[in-house]
Amino acid sequence: MTTGTVVGYTKNYRLAKIAANARGYADEEHSNLTIMDTVLFALGGISGILGEWLNATAYLVGDRVIDTDGKVYQCAIANTSAASGTFTNDRTANPTFWTLILNAPVSRGTWATGIVYNANDFVFDGVGDRYAVCNTTHTSTTTFATDIAFWDILIDFNKFTNDLTVQKSNPAFILDDTDESAGDDFAQFILQGAVAAVQGTANGKLIFEGFGTNVNLDQLDVRWGGSLEKIWHAGNDGAASGLDADLLDAVQGAAYAREISEQSVWIPAASLTPALTNGGILAATEELSTDNVMIHGMDFDASTRQNAQFSFQAPKGADESAALILQGEWTDGDTAGTLSVKWGFEALAVAADESLNGTYGTAVVAADSTFTATKDRHVSAEVSITPGGTWAAGDWITVQIFRDIADDYTQKARLTGIHMRYSTTTLTDA
Repeated sequence: MTTGTVVGYTKNYRLAKIAANARGYADEEHSNLTIMDTVLFALGGISGILGEWLNATAYLVGDRVIDTDGKVYQCAIANTSAASGTFTNDRTANPTFWTLILNAPVSRGTWATGIVYNANDFVFDGVGDRYAVCNTTHTSTTTFATDIAFWDILIDFNKFTNDLTVQKSNPAFILDDTDESAGDDFAQFILQGAVAAVQGTANGKLIFEGFGTNVNLDQLDVRWGGSLEKIWHAGNDGAASGLDADLLDAVQGAAYAREISEQSVWIPAASLTPALTNGGILAATEELSTDNVMIHGMDFDASTRQNAQFSFQAPKGADESAALILQGEWTDGDTAGTLSVKWGFEALAVAADESLNGTYGTAVVAADSTFTATKDRHVSAEVSITPGGTWAAGDWITVQIFRDIADDYTQKARLTGIHMRYSTTTLTDA
């Protein structure tokens, strides 16, 4: 430094104060410029400036120039500037050629390939779960890991090894999935370890709720046995919740309702109404000799079809989509036979204000097995019948039973009663 040209130095950056009449002060001037260049870069982070934009000049991607408006621009697409005109005119004609460089750090979102990043640009590395700031202007290549030398890591979420404590009034830790429209609205808060806990205060509460004010949490799950299992509470237990506490022997109450929805009725033959035309004959009560067993029944002839009926009102909860199930029980008359008896059933449904003079539905006949001894108890096979008419709950149902005279037994058969089963859709008839 030339003696006598410097009269002092500035306080902060020690810039040389050159005497007004000094000669040969180039060294001091160069020193000042070097200091200012270094300080300005450290503060603004902008380097690689080629000077003012010039006409008819070839610019490469990443080149930086200054416009007369005092702003710095960076070349985004290689180009040769116009032979005449201003930089403003050139940018207007080619808006993609140049990018304005801001002095303040810029958030560039998630890191991507083929992008020109400037010093002080902030990005998020979605693969490595980390935030970083650019230290050198460059064009990104294939992966963030390949370009790691150009970046300074600010936060690496994979390396939180110590306790993280937030102490303030009403602190909040918010995970907000910002790409719900992409179909993956999923935010994770993971506790990992042999013992993982989320704790409230000793006298406080731990609250899980939907995002917002008083928003219900649709479902709270815990992973168990390789799958997500629902946590039950007072708001989601009860029927159909799947909770074992709602079950009896691992079966929901609704299943028991289905099991007991089929009702069974016994109709004694003595309560049947014989048809006035070719009706069955109510037999005199018979007392058997061994232990005074009493038999009440209705006799049906072997050669002439005889009929008998009973009626009932279909319950309110009757399931009209299900058939009536009927089964005859009988004994032989006076003489044992060697062949079988066939019993037929048919029914008629009459709704309110409909004619009682209707037509029975299709009759169904069931055969009984061969018998050889007198006064045995015989039970025919079950048959399913559908009443004539469109039957529904509350209808008047008439069931007719008859003996099919085409059977093989040549003696009268004594009907002792009928088993009937029907289905309902409710537990009660209230």
